[in-house]
Amino acid sequence: MVAHARSVRDYNDAFVRDVGRAGVAQILAQYTTAKDLALYDRIVPAGLDPDRRLNVAGVRDSAVLFVRLGCITSDPPDASRIVVESFVNYALSVLEPYAR
Repeated sequence: MVAHARSVRDYNDAFVRDVGRAGVAQILAQYTTAKDLALYDRIVPAGLDPDRRLNVAGVRDSAVLFVRLGCITSDPPDASRIVVESFVNYALSVLEPYAR
């Protein structure tokens, strides 16, 4: 989780703050199927929380929607019971919260 949070922070710095963008684009071009570096100048960055916290309310809303659509045939799961934040909390104890 520490490495994952670091990578999301690098991504956020590159594509939201424009810090180290060329280097991150090079890495992404090397290790993904998006090889065209010019593409990285046109992308809209994904909205990723650099502290890697989940939107528990969003998870809850999605579960309710899935029940309504028939994808889940029982009561929706309790999102507060299925989201475990111990790994995120550990990563933040190592990295400290992201400076916003």
